[in-house]
Amino acid sequence: MKDVTSSVVAFREAVRHLWNAALAPNANWETRDAFSRVCGEVFAVLVLKPLGLVRERLPDLYEAEPEPIGSLMVVPTVGRGVPVHINRAAPRTPYWDHSVNFLTPNDAELEFIRLFDWNELGERDFEFVETRIAAFGAHPELVGRAALIPFGYAKILFRGPAGGSAAGEVPRTTDK
Repeated sequence: MKDVTSSVVAFREAVRHLWNAALAPNANWETRDAFSRVCGEVFAVLVLKPLGLVRERLPDLYEAEPEPIGSLMVVPTVGRGVPVHINRAAPRTPYWDHSVNFLTPNDAELEFIRLFDWNELGERDFEFVETRIAAFGAHPELVGRAALIPFGYAKILFRGPAGGSAAGEVPRTTDK
């Protein structure tokens, strides 16, 4: 799989600055929705199109049940594990308090959805990567649920348009 974390970092920095510097001071729900459309375009230019993913799209920030971008996987970067917030139910609820709250790189297969912040109208940091659990050996009942991984502990990998390997293989597990 190809590591595309640097492209997602570039996206995060660009849209975070746009929101915080220009839009947040007078933000309302219409501003958030317009910003969401801009995010989709910027993500397409910086992440999707360079990978040849012309039919994929970043879900809008207001989508209640967003679909993941199945060819982008999220892997925790610390071999010993990272904190995770897993949604209480599927379909999702406003509660991210499932008792499973720690993941190692080999525990689950996570599909990228979008970047996430708790505050939708205030300053944004895009503190989390929102994912969907595609597989979880120890907890198969969690498959299909949304999960949040801290951005600083996430690696974003491109597995190819059909879920296959891509050039630039990277190891799945690293320790910090």
